[in-house]
Amino acid sequence: MDLHSALSMVAPDAGRPTFNMDMWLDFLERVGLRTSETTIAECVKAFVVARMRWVDDTTFKYNLCDFVSFLEAVGHVLDYTPVPTKAALKQVGVAEVSEFYERIVNLKLEAKSADDRERIHELMDEDPDQPLSDKLELMLPYLLQNLAISTGGVFRTKAKQIDVSKFLSKEQAAKWTALAQIARPDLPEIGRARKPVDKLKAAAKAAMSARALAAFGA
Repeated sequence: MDLHSALSMVAPDAGRPTFNMDMWLDFLERVGLRTSETTIAECVKAFVVARMRWVDDTTFKYNLCDFVSFLEAVGHVLDYTPVPTKAALKQVGVAEVSEFYERIVNLKLEAKSADDRERIHELMDEDPDQPLSDKLELMLPYLLQNLAISTGGVFRTKAKQIDVSKFLSKEQAAKWTALAQIARPDLPEIGRARKPVDKLKAAAKAAMSARALAAFGA
């Protein structure tokens, strides 16, 4: 909730907290969710759909996002986003998505054959039946780690600052200090297309995201 509150005070309207589309897209940029595989249209859709749970008869007309809607919007974006599986993380011997992406980058540099590149694709393949709860468990630490990296450990606004450095271990902070964020790696070329995802199923799961995201706002 502190993060949503701070973002809402970046550009207040007559002194009132204002979490609008610009703040939402800025947040996604900071945490590494604006990628080549999660389009701007999907990011905008997540915000709009999260605001459609009731009729907004205020002057803002769905342009502002309260805390619960913010949680749901994060869930929608994660359901639109390819997320590595727990099995893939286990195969490369890591426990976090950020470490997994770093390992994938190293595997790309070490790849010498078509089989090596095929293995990278297999590790990065998304599971269309991956539960939203798994995605949240894997990606929330990743988002917060990226926020810590992109803000230098402290998220600041004119009225507030939040220490987010605690989401990085000392080893991670030391090796990632010079980075803008830990981005999802691009895949090596082997002529394969991304597996299709059932967007209707994804939207249905994301609609229940607010409850699952409670820990994120704690």
